[in-house]
Amino acid sequence: MLFFLQLANEIFKIEIYFCQYVLSESKHYIEDKIRVNVSNKRNLKIPKCKR
Repeated sequence: MLFFLQLANEIFKIEIYFCQYVLSESKHYIEDKIRVNVSNKRNLKIPKCKR
């Protein structure tokens, strides 16, 4: 019984680690996309709307 509890605990730790990894990776991916979009806009020199 104790062995199964320990095993479940290890799997749970791995799942938490994996979720954190995926979240951080997707955050970096989104940040990169934003960065690329911003740099593309700078290169295009989009005229700003006059108020």
